[in-house]
Amino acid sequence: MAQQVQVREIDDDEGARLLQIVRKGTGPAVTWRRPQMVLLSAQGMPTRGRQQGKRCLIRH
Repeated sequence: MAQQVQVREIDDDEGARLLQIVRKGTGPAVTWRRPQMVLLSAQGMPTRGRQQGKRCLIRH
């Protein structure tokens, strides 16, 4: 089985910038999908949850 990966803690400025990218949601999927996965990981969501819930937006 693959090793679990978690990102480092992100500060408020980083989180706001990533959230802005995700909410904009335009352009190639990779442009906003990666920041979405980083936010979910930073919030402690396990890998399986990120895979299943990848269409969910994060609300603050």
